[in-house]
Formats: sequence, structure tokens, C-alpha cells
Amino acid sequence: MSLKELYHWQQAVGNAFRVWGRWQVLGLAIYSYGVVLARQCAPSRVAEKLGSLGKADSVQRRLERWLNNERINWQAGCRLWSR
Repeated sequence: MSLKELYHWQQAVGNAFRVWGRWQVLGLAIYSYGVVLARQCAPSRVAEKLGSLGKADSVQRRLERWLNNERINWQAGCRLWSR
């Protein structure tokens, strides 16, 4: 994984999720990019593939906090993702 690829993906996600804030878009970009690399969606497995972002346990905690963010409207997010 290169950070250049991740930044490009973050921009694409940001264009699709314009109603979300910058940090919410960044979280989705990181998580979805990691899912593609890991071919799994468990935070621990995704974090293992995102080593350039930090230690696996730290990245895992970041992903889990993002998933538990009450400010993210998941229903709207699912609708945007399916477009």
C-alpha cells in the first residue's frame, strides 16, 4: 500500500460522501482501503494490512472508534455507498 494510493482513494470517497465531514471521510477511506487489502472486514485483520499508518493495535483501535462514532449517519452512508 502506498500513501499516494490512499490519498487518491480518500479524494474519491470524499467526492461521493460530500455530506460527511473530513474526518468521517478519512475513516471510511482508510477502512475501505484496508478491507480491499485484507480481503476481510474485521478491524484486527484490516489493521494488519495498514502498517504504514501505525502499529496494528493502534490502527485497530482507531478503526473501532470510527465504527462506534455516533455522529456518523450510517443509513445515509449506506445509501451513498450503493450509488
